[in-house]
Amino acid sequence: LFQVEVYALALFADYSAHGDAARAAWSALSLVLIAGGGVLISFAWLRRSASRTTWRPDARRTSGSRASALRWPPAWRAARFLGAASLALHLAIPVVFLAVAVGTLERMAGTISSAGGEIRYSLLIAGGTVVLGLPLALAAARRLARGARWEWLLVLVPLALPAPLVAVGWITLWNRPGISGAVYDAGAGPVLVALARFLPFAALALLAWRRRRDPLLSEAARVLVPSWTRRVLAVDLPIAAPGLAAAGALLFALTLGELGATLLVVPPGHETVAMRVFSYLHYGAGHAVAGLCLALAVLVAATAALGLVAVLPPAHGHPRG
Repeated sequence: LFQVEVYALALFADYSAHGDAARAAWSALSLVLIAGGGVLISFAWLRRSASRTTWRPDARRTSGSRASALRWPPAWRAARFLGAASLALHLAIPVVFLAVAVGTLERMAGTISSAGGEIRYSLLIAGGTVVLGLPLALAAARRLARGARWEWLLVLVPLALPAPLVAVGWITLWNRPGISGAVYDAGAGPVLVALARFLPFAALALLAWRRRRDPLLSEAARVLVPSWTRRVLAVDLPIAAPGLAAAGALLFALTLGELGATLLVVPPGHETVAMRVFSYLHYGAGHAVAGLCLALAVLVAATAALGLVAVLPPAHGHPRG
């Protein structure tokens, strides 16, 4: 399978060979049109969904999804079970076979130890993306909640761009005197391309959380807490914390596995875990690839678990938010 070249990888190879941004953009046009069609199809539905709220006045008297699941017909409950079982298999089978390919714990430890620098660098990029991305995603979610068409398009258009084209755009933008040195020397390239690629997902996640919260809490805070700073720290941030945690987990997990854009903008002498796996695949280092992929899977699973814990309602008591 890894001997098959997909279209996005062909764009990366073409730009690496010619360094021509216009050629890369023209080559990517058909892919952008196809992906843009998918974005346009979902555009109207997303805007309509954002205009409605999923919070109900009686939500405090229910125990979240557990109470609603009891009202589902038996056929639907069976479908939910089959879907959950299918998801569990999709998660378990790769992990099991990766663990078998690794072999022993000593070999796994050796693989992780040899890639310690790449793991730390990947975590640094993912952490920087979360720190810079959450305020931007929160601001974007607030604007999306107002429903302006051009703002929605501005947020959703990056979803139609292939990863190498995003990197080419950034390179074209910052390859200017006085800018390129600052960007490359600071190592900001991988963080910037990750923000460009994954910020829309974080904004949509925060928008979904805004729809779940009780709007009366914020309105009461504006009346009862006149100080803006105190209202933000004591009311707004605690209400938004689960949504921020979920969006941050999403940004972190997606950035950890980013490859297509990072390959073009990473500073010399640095390498992420995904890039190391990409390099190993060309040399047939099967156990090293399996070990690093297993480490990435564990990191992503732990991040996803933290995000789910943040947004799922507790088994008893009031749902969060």
